[in-house]
Amino acid sequence: MSLKFGYFTEELKQISINKLSAVRIYIEAQKRGHETFYFNSKDLFYSEGELFARAAKVDFFLGTDVRPQYEISEKKLMKVSDLDVFFMRKDPPVNNFYVSFTYMLESLEQTGKTLFVNSPRGIRNSHSKLLTLKFPDFIAPTLISSSLEEIISFIDKYKKCVIKPLDGRGGQGILILESGDTNLNSLIEMMLTAYSKSVMVQKYLPEAASEGDKRIIMFDGEPVGAILRKAADGDFRSNISAGASFVKSELTDREKEMCEALKPYLLENGLFFVGLDVIGGCITEINATSPGMLAPANIAYGMKFEELFWDKLEQKLGYTK
Repeated sequence: MSLKFGYFTEELKQISINKLSAVRIYIEAQKRGHETFYFNSKDLFYSEGELFARAAKVDFFLGTDVRPQYEISEKKLMKVSDLDVFFMRKDPPVNNFYVSFTYMLESLEQTGKTLFVNSPRGIRNSHSKLLTLKFPDFIAPTLISSSLEEIISFIDKYKKCVIKPLDGRGGQGILILESGDTNLNSLIEMMLTAYSKSVMVQKYLPEAASEGDKRIIMFDGEPVGAILRKAADGDFRSNISAGASFVKSELTDREKEMCEALKPYLLENGLFFVGLDVIGGCITEINATSPGMLAPANIAYGMKFEELFWDKLEQKLGYTK
C-alpha cells in the first residue's frame, strides 16, 4: 500500500528556485507510487475537532525554467489525519500567522496518526539563529541586543563583527562592521530601526572569506552530505541566492562532533530535515523551518538527495512495498 503525502507550502505561483528541494521531494514521492496532495494556508482549516484541507493533485515538470511548470487538479476536501506524512514547507519568518498554524497542526501531531516533516512544535521552538544558543561550545562569540551602546561595546571588543537581523534569510540585511568606522553608529541605528527588534552580532570569522560557508544536510539526525559555498567576488555573503558558488565538501572532526551534539535535540523535537550552516568550525544557523540546498547538493555529489530523503523517511515509517 502506498503512503499518503501532503505538501503544505505557498501558493504554487509563488514557488521559485528556492523551493526546488521540496518540489524534488514531491516528485520523488510520485515516482515511488505514493499518493500526493498539495494545499496552502488558505486551504487548511480546523472545524469541530478535526483538521481539513482542500487538497489538489499536482504534476510538476522540472526543466530549465527558474519556476517549475505544473498541472493542478481540482481541489477536494479531505481530512488531514488521513495523511501518513505532512511535509511542511512554509518559509520563515515564524510570525504570529505561522505560529497559529503550528498550534493547529500540533493538535494532529499529538495523535501520532501523521508524521510531520518537520514537527510544527519543533519548528516553533527552533528559531534558525537563536537555536544556536543551545550549543554554546560550537558558536562564535555572540551578542543579542537592541541596545546601541551594548552593540558598540561588543564590536569594540572584537574589532570586526557581523550584524544580522534575527528573522532575515537568504543573506538579507547582513553587514560587516568594524570598530572605529565613522559610520558605525549610523549603520547600527539603521539596522535597529529597519528591523524594530534585537539583532544578532557575532565576532567576524575570517574563514568566511578564506574557506567559505558549509551547509551540512541532515536527515533524521544524521549528516548525509555537505556543500561548501564561496561568496561571489565583491560580496561577503555565501548564500547561493546572493550569487555564491558551491562544491562538495567533507565533514571535519569538529563538524562531526557538532552533528552528534545536535542529534538528540533534533530527534526529540521531530526535526527530520535540517540544514546546518557552519563557518570556521562554528555553527551560524540551524535551519529547520524550510531547509533546502538539495538541488546544489545533487549537482555537487552527482546523486539525488531526494531519493536518500525518501529512503530514510520510509525506513522511519517502517514502510515496505
